[in-house]
Amino acid sequence: MSEPWINPSVEENTENYSSGLLDATFARRMFLKRALGGVAGTIAASGAGWGYTRLIEPRWLELAHVSLPLPRLSPTFHGYRLVQLSDLHLGDWLQPAQLHDLILFINQQQPDLIAITGDFVTDDPALVADDLLTLLKLLK
Repeated sequence: MSEPWINPSVEENTENYSSGLLDATFARRMFLKRALGGVAGTIAASGAGWGYTRLIEPRWLELAHVSLPLPRLSPTFHGYRLVQLSDLHLGDWLQPAQLHDLILFINQQQPDLIAITGDFVTDDPALVADDLLTLLKLLK
């Protein structure tokens, strides 16, 4: 009679198990299964990261209306509208046509002040300087 915690199928293959063949085959298969699973997971995560940075984030436009009460601010500035534009990276993942559309959207907001912060370009400014200057001049 077999013990309750022992898998009966293992008992039936005791000749392979006792020689170590079953154990070595099982270990090799588990290693390959886990290694291939890890490689597949790494590829999937890399693909998802690439997709996010190339397909989702470049088209991500966030418009947030924030009311900021400042008690000592002059009443002249009550209702003052500020647009902050950041991390353009023109030429890397933002193309001139996309920046043009973004500038049209910003102008529709009728801001009192536009603050441009962050990175304009990623690598060589000379490659996009003309496009960047032409487009930024469209801000009103």
